Amino acid sequence: VCVASSDLPACQAIGQWDAKVIMAVCRPHHQLQQPRHLLLVAFDQHAVHERVLLEHLAKRWSRHPRRRQCSRARLQSASCRAAIRFGDILRRRECAELLSLLRHCSAPFQCAHGRQAVWPIARLNPLIDEGKGDAADYILEALRSAVPTPAPISDSVSGPSSEQRAFSSTFLSDRELPSLAVDFKVCSDIF
Repeated sequence: VCVASSDLPACQAIGQWDAKVIMAVCRPHHQLQQPRHLLLVAFDQHAVHERVLLEHLAKRWSRHPRRRQCSRARLQSASCRAAIRFGDILRRRECAELLSLLRHCSAPFQCAHGRQAVWPIARLNPLIDEGKGDAADYILEALRSAVPTPAPISDSVSGPSSEQRAFSSTFLSDRELPSLAVDFKVCSDIF
């Protein structure tokens, strides 16, 4: 089981897990004509934002002849320092925005330093009926009912101001995400 860059537009953010990972559901592009199997996919939030920032900086700096001398290592370092961090709490809308920006990147599955940024976690059986509505909401509710949720996270999180980082520090519209010990068919060939 794998996720291709052509699958990114079909990824729908569920939200954030453990203030480190953006969880999403995705129907692989090659399965559009097959039964409605979805993948549960994890995105390293720091690596994703770092990749988005690196490609934005590289494009912006390449337009200016004087700035072209800036080394790739300096751009990587700048994007790493400016990217959201583990522990930064994101709303579902912010998770979706990051995934939307990622789909426009030339190397969406690696951070600025080459680390892997995306992992397919589980193949979800065809649970979604056409009449169920939002697939992410349905999957989230299934996950929440299958596993006890952790203690709620407060909306008042201390940390950098909105000027210091790209996204505000709040929780996913007061939703808690369960741990990933879910009784779905885990794809062993991923690991």
